[in-house]
Amino acid sequence: MEYKEIVYSPGLYKIFDEIIVNALDETTRDKTITEIKININQDTISVFNNGVGIPIVIHPEHKIYVPELIFANLLTSTNYGDNDKRVTGGTHGLGAKLTAIFSKEMIVEIGDIKNKKSYYQVYKNNLSSISKPIIKKYNEKQGYVKITFTPDYQKFDYSKLDKLNRALIKKRTFDIAALSPSNIKVYYNDNLLKVNNFDEYVNLYLNEETKLIKFKKNDWEIVIADSPTERFNQVSFVNGINTSKGGKHVDYIIDQVTNYVQKIVKKPSLKDSYIKDNFWIFIKAVVVNPSFSSQTKEELIT
Repeated sequence: MEYKEIVYSPGLYKIFDEIIVNALDETTRDKTITEIKININQDTISVFNNGVGIPIVIHPEHKIYVPELIFANLLTSTNYGDNDKRVTGGTHGLGAKLTAIFSKEMIVEIGDIKNKKSYYQVYKNNLSSISKPIIKKYNEKQGYVKITFTPDYQKFDYSKLDKLNRALIKKRTFDIAALSPSNIKVYYNDNLLKVNNFDEYVNLYLNEETKLIKFKKNDWEIVIADSPTERFNQVSFVNGINTSKGGKHVDYIIDQVTNYVQKIVKKPSLKDSYIKDNFWIFIKAVVVNPSFSSQTKEELIT
């Protein structure tokens, strides 16, 4: 990893991120998943994960197939019930539907091992055209979900997927390798990424001589290292979401660090901002129903 100033489209990045976070979320529910694959073919992006697949059945209330309900109908999701215990990135039932809306074409392919059916459906022209699903028998032992989409680049002021946006997608694929369970293999353009856990991911940012301290507690992983730039740096994730600008979870940890250092040094003139500028913090946080106060009953760093 290296820092670069880049120009990219947050919207274009987001419609990719919605699909990849769906695949990551499934790893918390489906323990049979062993692979996540991201491929870019010219200007078309695909995200694949194996596992049990999505049920290919008619929804009893809405009278359409469940995959179409998930991917082509707004405000329908399996992730956003407020009363459910949730540690995934999905929230408001929009997710992949926004990808379909902002794409010239999106193809949904599913292998459902429970119902022994495969599913193929195409959405075109910003979800204005939805094909009839093609349902076939499926007798494989492993199911899958594969989403292939071609963004409507003009809506993001691009003509194609440029080098910088590609680099950001590749970096995000490394994030997923770090955030997914260690038994899951993550591929980028058919190349296996050699990152199986958060520690290996952090090592991509640091050199071998960097001093660091590691903490693991309450489904949080925290690495504190010397800052190489004499200013505060952070790389953080909450429920698989890349929080590039930090947030309360980062403040929560850095406040504990500065308070601890103040107690040891005992110099009233030493400002918290100076202490903070000497650290680089990496955080992988799991927050239930992201209500942050429920996670702050005890200190994570002791």
